[in-house]
Amino acid sequence: MITTSTPRWQEQFERVQRYQLRIAELAKGRPFDRPAAWFRDDIFTFFVECHSFKDWLVNDSAFLSSKRTKEKDTLVTKHIEQSDVLQVCADIANGKKHYTLTPCRKHADRLGWTDGKPQLYCWIEVSTFDNREEPLVLPPLLYTSDVIGRFKKETGRDMTEDDFETRCYQREQSNLQEADRLRIRWREKQIVEFDHEVQLQMVADVRHKTQVEDRERTMEFEAGGDIGVSALALECIAAWEMFLRENGESQR
Repeated sequence: MITTSTPRWQEQFERVQRYQLRIAELAKGRPFDRPAAWFRDDIFTFFVECHSFKDWLVNDSAFLSSKRTKEKDTLVTKHIEQSDVLQVCADIANGKKHYTLTPCRKHADRLGWTDGKPQLYCWIEVSTFDNREEPLVLPPLLYTSDVIGRFKKETGRDMTEDDFETRCYQREQSNLQEADRLRIRWREKQIVEFDHEVQLQMVADVRHKTQVEDRERTMEFEAGGDIGVSALALECIAAWEMFLRENGESQR
């Protein structure tokens, strides 16, 4: 019979930390040896696993063994509600798992953002490690007057918030596919011999879903500040570490 002294909640926390390291690696640039969408998945998975750490703490009898499950749930929930970064993490995780998020948490004002669910926006850059080729930079769709004007010209109507979100998703999928095509093209042209000679850098920001206001028949998107995902992931880890210390628990 195999036994382990490592509590299950700690296994989950270590898993969260590994995904945080993947995000940090992506931000610096790493070998482009898998389809681009796989790396994008790592970013979302961090937030899902990080938020689900709450359930591991609540349901693992090894964590705060003197307390009942309901007491632990109250304690953990209170900590999340007092942490801006863990609330953002929760919104991203729940929005991803359930497609949409209604209502969102009330952290937006404290962070200087407009109300609404947070969204992830990715900047992608593909290059060779030895700089033999011009890097391909693939930015996300930004809400500019040009974007709004093109939409109205194409559709004959004003752009709504949902329209913009759909266009953002379409741009992201197109960028991921274009990155994959370039990697394959460089291999076919023998610019590189192996996939690991190609570098992928993926930097993501978190921004709250923009609000749309009708001002003199012009749709204007109001947005607050962004938070870099790499920094946000580190702050989420730190927030959970603080909670563990405050409750007399630490990684073994």
